[in-house]
Amino acid sequence: MSRLFAKISLGLADDPKIVGLSDKAFRAFIEGILYARQNLTDGFLDERIVQRRWGVEVADELTANDGKPSWVKVDGGWQIYAFTDWQMSAEVIAETREKRRSAARKRWDSKSDANAMQDACKPDANVMPETETETETETKTDTPRASTRKRLRGDWKPDENLMKWAKEKKITIDLEYETEQFVNWWIANGGVKADWPRTWQNWISRKQRESVPVARAEAEDPWWLK
Repeated sequence: MSRLFAKISLGLADDPKIVGLSDKAFRAFIEGILYARQNLTDGFLDERIVQRRWGVEVADELTANDGKPSWVKVDGGWQIYAFTDWQMSAEVIAETREKRRSAARKRWDSKSDANAMQDACKPDANVMPETETETETETKTDTPRASTRKRLRGDWKPDENLMKWAKEKKITIDLEYETEQFVNWWIANGGVKADWPRTWQNWISRKQRESVPVARAEAEDPWWLK
């Protein structure tokens, strides 16, 4: 998977509607952009994510900092204002990736055709010269191994073994929500994998690591006691 990058203006910190934000609100604004880019939400921040990572008070500050606020309250969460005007949308990213995959497939097909043509021009060592008296030949058919890579089903869910793994690893993030994000992301991007359970474990492990610094910061300086 190619890495994503967020576009942030060098003069952002001096913008009139940003300069007056509290440290927590400014951090939430930047982290919200990075989260939306990483998860391809087109600027939408789920209410559960906002409450867990930054808090409603910070969200309220970002919705009231200007006539065109940084965040806009919508059903189920908040929307970063005009996000897709200055960041690539999930649709554009998917189209770009598909173009790259298509170009790669064409290069591979061209290389395969060239190799096939080269092999066709080589003398067949299994064919006896016409002067030989033996005419018996042996035919060998190679059956290629079927690929095990497949797309993720829309109703995919972790089984008992995966849930047991999450318990043993002491996973504290919202597994139901992250599983929904996992399924939506891979279906939207059309990826294929040979081992979806292990891919899910990698996703959950990464999300757990990302949540640890936030959880530690909130424990040391809880916003709800301010």
